[in-house]
Amino acid sequence: MRLFKHLVEGRSQSLTRDKVISLIQKNCKKSAKAFMDDRATIYRGNSSLKGEYGYINPAKGSDRASAFATSNHYTILLDNLPSWRKYPKRSKSVIATTDEEGADQRGGTLIVLPYDGADIGVCPEDDIWYSFSELDMNRPSNNLENLNEWFQLNGFSDTKKLLSELMDVNNKNYEDHLKDEFLTRDDTGRLEEWVDMEREMSLWGFFNKIMAPKPNGFTMKKAGDTLLYTTEVWTDSECVLLRNTSDNIEMLNELSHRG
Repeated sequence: MRLFKHLVEGRSQSLTRDKVISLIQKNCKKSAKAFMDDRATIYRGNSSLKGEYGYINPAKGSDRASAFATSNHYTILLDNLPSWRKYPKRSKSVIATTDEEGADQRGGTLIVLPYDGADIGVCPEDDIWYSFSELDMNRPSNNLENLNEWFQLNGFSDTKKLLSELMDVNNKNYEDHLKDEFLTRDDTGRLEEWVDMEREMSLWGFFNKIMAPKPNGFTMKKAGDTLLYTTEVWTDSECVLLRNTSDNIEMLNELSHRG
């Protein structure tokens, strides 16, 4: 699974147990309670964090690039498309999972507790690479990889210059490509009619519609909300990190029941 490489965290800093307890009591009460109630169990692999406890603020520092992707086109799109405006930016987020077993495969599993009030993007599948049902690409199991390859083959930039390039190109110049490569096969008639009506829009407008989060099954939650099991999630919030051990779970249980 491509997600697994994203689950290895190298941007975090180590903290003492006392500091982590203080941060959880002050900032992560909802996340701690949701974890102990088995409603929102968020994990991430970490083989580099020294010690049992840590902290990360993903919104600071350099942009995160997709670890497995052949290019960064899809991350640029999701960071900037208007339909994704309310979601945390992928390039400034911690990528995690609600699947404990999936995180365990990377070793050094951490429990991730976003700060109260955090926005959390939730994929409809266990990996964002397989989550765009509206983006067919003829091989839907790898639709984002194929999207990146399509951009590369057609000479689009792998930088923020991509945004202006897509705004400047009219759909009708790529109509055959769009119908053959992107539109889902199970509802071709409806989508072909949509392209016929909207062909005067830019490629930017096309991808803004076909990659919009709601039709593809993405949702946004807040820290403490119930999350689906075995799905990829991400947040740009500050987070407390602690090793997934019985002692730390016992500590969380105690903290979650304090007033």
